[in-house]
Amino acid sequence: MPRFDVVIPAADSGRETVVHLHATDWTEALLDALEAVDEPIDDLRLFSVDAEGEELIVRADEGKRFRIREQADGDHDDDDALLIELVDREASPPSPPAVAPADEPLVERIFTSFEATLVGAKSAAEAAERALDFVAEHFDAESSAVLYMDTVAQDMYFAAARGPHANKVIDMRVPPGKGIVSFSLRSNTTLLVRDVQSDPRFYADLSKSLDYPTTSLVCAPIFFESRTWGCVELVNRDGGGRFDEQHSNALWYAGRKLGEFLERILEEQNTLGIQRSDPHRS
Repeated sequence: MPRFDVVIPAADSGRETVVHLHATDWTEALLDALEAVDEPIDDLRLFSVDAEGEELIVRADEGKRFRIREQADGDHDDDDALLIELVDREASPPSPPAVAPADEPLVERIFTSFEATLVGAKSAAEAAERALDFVAEHFDAESSAVLYMDTVAQDMYFAAARGPHANKVIDMRVPPGKGIVSFSLRSNTTLLVRDVQSDPRFYADLSKSLDYPTTSLVCAPIFFESRTWGCVELVNRDGGGRFDEQHSNALWYAGRKLGEFLERILEEQNTLGIQRSDPHRS
């Protein structure tokens, strides 16, 4: 199994924490490293992943900037140990806080209008359709989708889709643990990926089967409190540009509000005594 060095940015102490550990890929390495040093990950939002030499630079909210390097064979003596090291060196310069200003037009529209879009929806499927109607109108994305977790098959299915291949993708599924959406679901993080092709989490099989090149995307979990229902995703910005933090912040809010609405539907149906084998499919 590959071995990684994960550099966690310094706080006020001027020290960085370096965690050396085994993991199947860099995403697992980052989550395991944060867990090892008791860093909270439940509300962590990752915004971009870039390659700089042999390192991956992962930018998160609050200006955090993680550095991850896969060790070459022979770089380490103890293959089995998880090692935590405090290093006295100048910390990596923090990224600017990835928080969109309150006066951003997109963020304003989400805050004031998105929740009202869901009012009257009677099922998770109808809520997904309404959410994407709003996304298609207000987000400049070529394609978008809402994916729900299938609690029986443990994979993700497309509850609603918009874009040039929506009629094809609606019948597809994302296998367990595959793709950026699975990482977003597992870690409950919002991801802004400006260069999809260089991201090892990207599930290229789906893009290839549609013959639809993917350049950039934003993926946000659909969640409320301790329950995560799935993800909402933007794929390829209109005009060939790249998504930015304004999109990721707005989509995070949309995912949270959709999750809150789904929780409300679940509570109402439980109150009425409606029995369902898979609550995500109602």
